[in-house]
Amino acid sequence: MSYIEQQRLKHSKAYVQWTKEEDQKLIELYSKGETIEELWVV
Repeated sequence: MSYIEQQRLKHSKAYVQWTKEEDQKLIELYSKGETIEELWVV
């Protein structure tokens, strides 16, 4: 089993490319001053 497959057993979205919507949401929240700690849970 590859490293990525092992990680996906723990975190289903590990190494999956973000959608444009997810990326835009992150940019918007960061631009509004959200901290990295706050973004971690998004």
